[in-house]
Parts: sequence; structure tokens; C-alpha cells
Amino acid sequence: MNSTVQAALTAALAELEVTSSIPDAPFGYGSDISCDSDVDPRWSEVSDSALVLAEHCVRRLDTPQGLPDQDDWGISITDYVNRPTTQQELYALEGAIIAELVDDDRIDEVQADVEASSDYRTLTVSIKIVPEDPLAEDFTMTLSVTDTGVLLEEMSR
Repeated sequence: MNSTVQAALTAALAELEVTSSIPDAPFGYGSDISCDSDVDPRWSEVSDSALVLAEHCVRRLDTPQGLPDQDDWGISITDYVNRPTTQQELYALEGAIIAELVDDDRIDEVQADVEASSDYRTLTVSIKIVPEDPLAEDFTMTLSVTDTGVLLEEMSR
């Protein structure tokens, strides 16, 4: 972007009026319909902030990249199963998982570890999430990845 465009944008932004206030901590993440790999058939509502965030992460990792209004949202980690995968590719997948999840503004830090089964039919993905909200608890989750999808196997705080 050239300096003329940048100056015009800066001037236009300075003239905008704030119409909503910034929330006070603790922020929380509201509630959502339980939906990690599919919508809960009973339409159960989840209000535990960590579980809301964990289920969102599962959906993000199980969705092929590109939503109609967000072309950079999602990565399909199921693409890494049922094919020989080198350790370097698994490290690259760990990096891709981290990059995808920290793109969520509710997440401050992510650690990921990916292991492939000997027959490459299953990946085990261990993830640690540090939420942006300093009052929210860090949590870990273990995902089982097969060609049929991503399953949230375990979650702990």
C-alpha cells in the first residue's frame, strides 16, 4: 500500500465514531450449539468457555480451507491420513495447526504435537490452548484424525 492510500485510510479511521464499548474482563465466549464434528442432534447448548473454544478449534481443523466469506479459514487435517507421511510433513502440519488456531482472536498461544499410527490410518493430535482472556483457563485436547473426520477424544484443564 502506498503512502497516499495509507494516509487517506488513517484520516478516515480517525473520523469514525465508536458505537460500542469495549467489554470488561472476564470476557467469556458466550454459548453455542454443541458442534464439534456435527451439530448435536438435540441442539444442546454449550456455555463452558473452554468447550466452546475447543469445539470451534475442531471444526476449524476439519474444514477444508475457504468459506464463502473467509477464504483463509480452515485446514483439512484429514488430508494427512491414509498416505505415507514423513516426519518433516508432520512437523509442517503442527505448524499449520498452530497458525490456523492462533488466527482466532480468542486464542493467545497454541502448542501442537502430531503423531501418525504405523499404518498412517490415524493421526493423534495433542494441542494446548492458552486463551487470550487472562482469566480463562489454559486447556489441552487430544484429537483423533481419520479419513472420516476429526474427533475430540479428550479435553482437560
